[in-house]
Amino acid sequence: MTTTTSPSRLPRLLLDHRFRVFLVVVAVVAFIARLGFVVRGQGLHGMGTYDDGVYYAAAAAMAAGRFPYRDFLLLQPPMLEIVLLPFAAVGRLIGDADAFVAARVAFMALGAVNTALIAVVLRRFGPAAAVSGAVFYALFPPAIYGERSTLLEPIGTFGVLLALALLGRRTWSRPRVVEVVAGVALAAAVGAKLWYVIPAVIVLVAFWRRILFTAIGAVAGGLAIFLPFFIAAPAAMWRQLVQDQLGRPQSGTTPIGSRLVSIFAPPDLTLSGRLPGLTPSHVVVVFVVVSLALAVIALLRRGSRVFAVMFVAELGLLLTAQSYFGHYAALTAPSLALLVGVAVAAVSGLARDRAVRSAICTGVVVAEVVGVVLFFSTTNYGLVRGPRPRSPRSRTPSHPSTGASPPTTPPSSRSPTGSPPTSSRAARSGRTPPATRTTGTSWRRTASRSPVRRTRDGSATSSATSRPAARR
Repeated sequence: MTTTTSPSRLPRLLLDHRFRVFLVVVAVVAFIARLGFVVRGQGLHGMGTYDDGVYYAAAAAMAAGRFPYRDFLLLQPPMLEIVLLPFAAVGRLIGDADAFVAARVAFMALGAVNTALIAVVLRRFGPAAAVSGAVFYALFPPAIYGERSTLLEPIGTFGVLLALALLGRRTWSRPRVVEVVAGVALAAAVGAKLWYVIPAVIVLVAFWRRILFTAIGAVAGGLAIFLPFFIAAPAAMWRQLVQDQLGRPQSGTTPIGSRLVSIFAPPDLTLSGRLPGLTPSHVVVVFVVVSLALAVIALLRRGSRVFAVMFVAELGLLLTAQSYFGHYAALTAPSLALLVGVAVAAVSGLARDRAVRSAICTGVVVAEVVGVVLFFSTTNYGLVRGPRPRSPRSRTPSHPSTGASPPTTPPSSRSPTGSPPTSSRAARSGRTPPATRTTGTSWRRTASRSPVRRTRDGSATSSATSRPAARR
């Protein structure tokens, strides 16, 4: 028996096929952008940020049987360590350096998935919205910077975008199951970083008609993430997650102007003198005005108001937080990309001619690509300069009990505050630093010190076991 497809369904089937192809293409572009950003610096085995090493060290401690909060200090929720736990377990077999590289690449892939989710969320606003918003997020420097390594923001972004994608569509065959999954996704976002409770609450309120089962999923997911660790050490977990976070001192780039530069026009945006007189402040003013205009457009359109509220709330949080570092800008990057997509759809919708609408969308995408190429070709944004690591094939002697090659910290590395790490100062003085003072800022396998140390029983001691300043 031959089955035929009605003519009315053919365009939709073609659109679905093209949309799937676009998802793959834009995800690949996003992954290459994040991978190229790291390779252009010191490479996958090179020095990244302070935090990514600390989080991996905490996961390595968990793989050795230790519990965060109870056995070592951890100032963030445990979701990231749970995600990194398989990589840390593999690191006991192949070496932490290679396992950490695999984790970095996996988080770049997660950033590519987040880019595809941007297109899925915006699809109901039309092809122009999906294409422009996804391309914007794939190439937006703060999004690339926040998703280049094992940081908190990629998981939080994934949870919020997945919930928006699931709740934004109404034609599910099993809507209650979808709502529960969306709630679990929101719980995972908050389980990565407590700041994501703000977009999670906004999503729940925006889809209040489906809030019951979504809230059930969020509660169930939250209990699964937090409860085991709370039972093991209730007082310590409360102190580290709540009291220490609320009482943390100011650190990082605190002036509001500097934060706006980081969020909209990242540092070093001087175009290396090729455009005389153009400063980051000038670019920030343009970005702020344009962003506010995008928010107004989203507020005027039904179904997109949640994006505008999320962006304003997240921007307010970043500007008023006690501490701020460059990768925090990844918090507002998804909502800003959603605003861009909605605005392009609104503007292109004013044109009656299909060719004009396509030209508008194409022009926006070309402008985004050219802007990013110009940006990265003329700046050193976020790149760690200095001597490149030796070949990854040169290994340090493996531990006799585990056979794992430890990641290492170069003596020349510096902490985010500008002062040399303790291990670097000790190295210059000729003294061996105690294990409780080890810091993790690099995962090269050619030096002699490691942020993850293996004892004779195969367990791990690291900066995460004593002072894992998981402060970001």
